[in-house]
Amino acid sequence: MNNYLLSLMAILFPAALFAQDIERASNKVSLQYGLHQLSRQDQLFSPMIYHDVSFQNIAALYANENSQRWHTAEIFYSGYEARWHDDYTDVTGAEEKVQTTAPTFITIVGVRYSYLKKIKVTEQGSWSVGGISDNQINAVDNVYGAFGTFGYLGQFSLSPMVRKQFIEGKHEVLIDAFFPLLSWVSRSPYALNDDEYMKNNADHNGFKTVFRYIGDGNIQTVNRLQKFNLDAAYSYSLSDRWQLGGVYRMEFLRSSKPKPLIAVRNNFNLILSFEF
Repeated sequence: MNNYLLSLMAILFPAALFAQDIERASNKVSLQYGLHQLSRQDQLFSPMIYHDVSFQNIAALYANENSQRWHTAEIFYSGYEARWHDDYTDVTGAEEKVQTTAPTFITIVGVRYSYLKKIKVTEQGSWSVGGISDNQINAVDNVYGAFGTFGYLGQFSLSPMVRKQFIEGKHEVLIDAFFPLLSWVSRSPYALNDDEYMKNNADHNGFKTVFRYIGDGNIQTVNRLQKFNLDAAYSYSLSDRWQLGGVYRMEFLRSSKPKPLIAVRNNFNLILSFEF
């Protein structure tokens, strides 16, 4: 009888802990919108540094947290009209046609997923460590007067990640940092429009072409791709369900092949969150 009770307790006790863990779990969906600043130099196209400050951006996040870990998923979009100088007009051709310079259009879309394990928890917050899958595609339309060239960057990375959480009453601060150790990177070729590029675009199927671009990439480590992200988010609980806050996000990226690319982004977003 005692053995039966001990066996029953051995089964029910972990189940009870798991049930409590589920009860303590919280789910949160968030929307972010704000001002993004970009500085970018891609020597495949130009030695000039292109800049823009843009409100063409939005992000949606889902987070699941309990006393032991975090799950977070995010999808985001940013659009820029970058310039290295002020617009000017020029007269070209025998017909003396007047043309105005145009910006370089840069579109960034991405998906992220992170898992973090809480290693130290106090009433004032927690320390967490884990990893993040950080994936984004950059599409670049470089316009030179009446002509232009298309470029791309696909970056799919696995990164260690650390998070510090501060809690005081209705206030919460989260600080995240991560950098990739292993990435699949696909960039425009050295000649921009080489034979492989022409082949990838031969059937004019945009969906298939994107995957061909990605497939032309290769595995890279920190010797060829250096990237660092730092996020600092603040939120205030308006009620048991709603939070309002803001986040600063910094991203540095350097890719060395086939020609150096350096990009820095500084994002300032408002956050509206709903917890359930």
